[in-house]
Amino acid sequence: MAKTIASLSQQGLILTALVVLWVSAFMSAVVDNVPFTIAMLPILGGLAAHGVDAGPLWWALALGVGFGGNATPVGATANVIVMSYSGRTSQPISTKTWIRHGLPLTLVTCAAASALLVLAIAARWF
Repeated sequence: MAKTIASLSQQGLILTALVVLWVSAFMSAVVDNVPFTIAMLPILGGLAAHGVDAGPLWWALALGVGFGGNATPVGATANVIVMSYSGRTSQPISTKTWIRHGLPLTLVTCAAASALLVLAIAARWF
């Protein structure tokens, strides 16, 4: 994954940031966002050490894991806790219900984050 991101960084910062955002969102939907974020820290840190402008990539990671964690009940620790507590109520949240609401929300927020990230990079706000 590190090699792929490094090679993408040579293609352009916007493409690299978008890939980091969307891969982070997808992975955070499947795996809790904390371990995925921890796994990405040395990759982005290594890119920064080799002269890549990593500021936008850190934002892409933060946005991707933050929004991607909303897609599924296992995407974030808070989601697991909510699912657990909802099971004790008269109207527990099912995994199917969570995904039916969480996945569209994740797609919309990631799309909005992508647009803002592209604008921020193009305007050199980092």
